[in-house]
Amino acid sequence: MNGLAVAITMELDGENYYKRQAEATTNSHLKNLFTMLAKDERKHGQILQKRFDKTSYELTEFDALAESKKIFSEAVDMTAKVWKTPEQLEIYRGALEKEKQSIALYEKFLSQSVTDDDKKLFTFLVEQEKDHYTIFDDLIQYLDRPMDRIETAEFGIRKEY
Repeated sequence: MNGLAVAITMELDGENYYKRQAEATTNSHLKNLFTMLAKDERKHGQILQKRFDKTSYELTEFDALAESKKIFSEAVDMTAKVWKTPEQLEIYRGALEKEKQSIALYEKFLSQSVTDDDKKLFTFLVEQEKDHYTIFDDLIQYLDRPMDRIETAEFGIRKEY
């Protein structure tokens, strides 16, 4: 699978991206979030490298989504101003796009997988990247909700938050 090298590079790029974001922020909650995601991407890269080298690897589950909810719940006393600056929103949207690309790539690999091991690997990676996507999608929605105004009740029922 020649695309495996691309996937390894993509994971390493993701790790570096999240490390840079962690270093750039002064907010401890965001620093924790980006550091956690950088570690996750590094683990994915290591798994893919082992698959590429045809050595044994272990798919260890890490619930990034639950961990991010913990980080956010600890930060409830923070104002949206800290979480939502134009630069931060663009970072979140950029991260969302990176995760979307990862999901698409791993879904492609999954559809081309022949062995059960490859199917397990790419199913695992799709789920991990979907969790990362959900983290940023939820964060963006949370921050943009105050901008979502309801002028009259006739516009329908809105999701609670």
